[in-house]
Amino acid sequence: MDHSIVARENGRHAGELEALNPWGDRPPECFLFDLEIQNIFNRLVGKVAGGRIEINFDLRCDGLWVKAHRRILVSVLRHLVRNASEAMRNERRLSVRTRPAENGMLRLVVVDSGPGFDEKVYPLLFKKNTTTKGERRGSGLMFVRQMVEKNMGGKIRALPPEPG
Repeated sequence: MDHSIVARENGRHAGELEALNPWGDRPPECFLFDLEIQNIFNRLVGKVAGGRIEINFDLRCDGLWVKAHRRILVSVLRHLVRNASEAMRNERRLSVRTRPAENGMLRLVVVDSGPGFDEKVYPLLFKKNTTTKGERRGSGLMFVRQMVEKNMGGKIRALPPEPG
């Protein structure tokens, strides 16, 4: 499954993920986007999946700085890694790509080797109580969308696996 997160870039050399800080009064931090993305994914795969996922990085926002609430970004990515880890079977791979995008945005694309969902699920994926995992599940991606769109000023979408 492919999750794309788009964040605003502010100026020529800096990106800004606009964020309200629901976890305290810490101000946003500045960091190199690609370096932080790589560090976050490496830590999360170790914690969430016990290191049992191969990660392939293709990072092309070299030298672009982002001003954002790191905790929000980590929370969003933790949900994506956990969902990917639960969905993947024998082949356990994540592909993580970053790119400068249109209108001063930065794009983060996460693709896992899981089977994806029934096509009827995609329009409902970010709505409350949508789950393929059983009872008491189905709010994680709804919260991810809220964090990305409301707190980070970005967009998120899920796409079906590419054929082949």
